[in-house]
Amino acid sequence: MSAGHHVTMCFLAAATASGCGPRAVTLDEPRQDSVAVIDAASVPEVGHETPPAADRESVERLPMRQLLAAASGSILHPDHDMTGEEIASLSSEDRQLLETMQTWFADVGEDLGNGQDPWVVMEAASDSLQKQLKRNPELKLPSVALCTRVGVFGDYDEWGNRTGNETYTFIAHAGQPVIIYAEMEGVSSRLDEQRLWETITSQHLVIYSDRDGIPLWEEQWQTASDRSQVRRKNYFTTQIVELPPALSAGNYHLRLRVRDERSGEETERRIQFTMSSARRK
Repeated sequence: MSAGHHVTMCFLAAATASGCGPRAVTLDEPRQDSVAVIDAASVPEVGHETPPAADRESVERLPMRQLLAAASGSILHPDHDMTGEEIASLSSEDRQLLETMQTWFADVGEDLGNGQDPWVVMEAASDSLQKQLKRNPELKLPSVALCTRVGVFGDYDEWGNRTGNETYTFIAHAGQPVIIYAEMEGVSSRLDEQRLWETITSQHLVIYSDRDGIPLWEEQWQTASDRSQVRRKNYFTTQIVELPPALSAGNYHLRLRVRDERSGEETERRIQFTMSSARRK
């Protein structure tokens, strides 16, 4: 990428307990070297303190330790079922985990009860459990847009007040800056050494001519790292790019490719746009 065609990324910081609100990104603001990652569910209202998210997490997950201990009893009693009251407070995700572990304990108990070599049983059981617990949700880009402003998740102004499937239109040879907004589903998060949920994604950009399909401009992989006390539910990135001044009048498409650095999953979307000649007065 030439020195004249630079890419700048912006960071959207969530509001803190002191009452500092989230900062919206607009094209008039100074650019900074990072990628915007934010979660709509974690943004408090300005002027209101947010209860510590880590405390809420520990309260919600408090029963799991006891429930897993009870599920381990399935080694001796494979027909044991957890009562509805015991699992009523669990999320569907945690309930699935508990059911997986209970079935695993029961299978281990059955194999050991049949007199099989315990080392062979536990080695096979360990491999089976790792496969069952490895969750690789399909990475998706449900919504992408070229914008002039981005606030929080789902709050953005598309270029030229575009609606529906209309094509974005820009002035050829003008080198106009634009914000690429991308909502993501299926991103994976893991706890780091500080017990924070870390999400890492990267994105790669290429502009193609619709006339002959030749790539005319490319931005190599740029990485965004996000850490939070709770798992992200609504996740998006923003990236400011300057459309290459060399693009003449015609039809083009921008290929946005995203990679989840934790799972290795990749997906892409194409954004159609048109470069038009400058309006004559």
